[in-house]
Amino acid sequence: MGMSIEELNNHKDNIILSLNKAEREYESAKTNHILHIILSIMTAGVWVVVWLFIANWNIHKRTNLEKIIDESKASVKDIDNQLRLIPNGDDINTTECPWCAEIILQKAKICKHCGKEVN
Repeated sequence: MGMSIEELNNHKDNIILSLNKAEREYESAKTNHILHIILSIMTAGVWVVVWLFIANWNIHKRTNLEKIIDESKASVKDIDNQLRLIPNGDDINTTECPWCAEIILQKAKICKHCGKEVN
């Protein structure tokens, strides 16, 4: 059985929190090349090795974060599509079960939630 609207919204909120964190990390994983140039000059070029390591590390980190960001955005889009498919009380083809107050299709003969017959 699928997730309820509340569960989908909670899951979406958690994904959005993770997405925001990944986007902040992505922005902070930039190499400050001016700083590394100054440090390389001050250390007579010894710092170049550190600079290359840090630049490579940041490129790798940003690539991984791009994947996470893309997957998170796709998940949010998927959840939004799932939420659009769930009928709500405003839907013209749905009604409320007189026994359990859950939303059901107007054409339903038996409530899918409580199992009772509806008119």
